[in-house]
Amino acid sequence: MKTRKYFIVFALLILALASACQAVAPVQPTAIQPTPAQLPTPDIAATQAAQMQNAAQIKLSDNGKTFTYHLTDRFSVFLDDTNYPVKNLTCTPDGIIGYVSNGSLRGPNKYPIMFEAAAEGQCVLKDGNFSVTIVVAKL
Repeated sequence: MKTRKYFIVFALLILALASACQAVAPVQPTAIQPTPAQLPTPDIAATQAAQMQNAAQIKLSDNGKTFTYHLTDRFSVFLDDTNYPVKNLTCTPDGIIGYVSNGSLRGPNKYPIMFEAAAEGQCVLKDGNFSVTIVVAKL
């Protein structure tokens, strides 16, 4: 019986030594995560406006380009509301494109604004120093 006690003590000692020799992974430092109260509140309207601007067919970066559409094609325009007010946006001569009211997703007098190709021909869509040529061609 005494031998059995020594055997158990010896086995536990070996087990303790073996477990003490195991490699321990070093602790990796972690970045301090901000709490929800510390995170900036997202501006939903700004995020939505940026998404609409990215989806628009005609943007400020398109200045000087020509776009070709066919009758009843619709397209959206997104310029800077402050520097290129919607009220100053014109397409001459009149009648080539028409305003689509349900395309003003951010409300009246704000971009994006939507147009539909209404008649064959060509007009210059202009606001301040921004202008593009719109061509409405036959199918």
